[in-house]
Amino acid sequence: MFRLLFAAILLSGSVWASSVLADDDKIVAVDRPEPEYPKKAFQKCVEGHVIVKFIITTEGTTKDIEVVSSRPERVFEKAAVAAVEKWIFEPRVINGVAVNREAIQRLIFEPGCIR
Repeated sequence: MFRLLFAAILLSGSVWASSVLADDDKIVAVDRPEPEYPKKAFQKCVEGHVIVKFIITTEGTTKDIEVVSSRPERVFEKAAVAAVEKWIFEPRVINGVAVNREAIQRLIFEPGCIR
């Protein structure tokens, strides 16, 4: 199940992130700086996506970020990982105790070019 979490305009391009939930709980973002659209990809009007898997810690930070897949390969991965490293979420709380949780995000890069 995908849920649209945010969209950001970057250099006239946009990046969309959607969530594939690892469990039934809603993931709530507190701070999600958008990725920088890679300049070469933007100039060449390249679009694509990156799917990343990571852990949301008990403090709400991210760790163990892993690229699951990307299209095209080796174009948007660094920008996606760099952004996810800065994201902050509300921690998952079970019975009053914060616990780590897995999350999967799909970031879609669209330059907004007219071809």
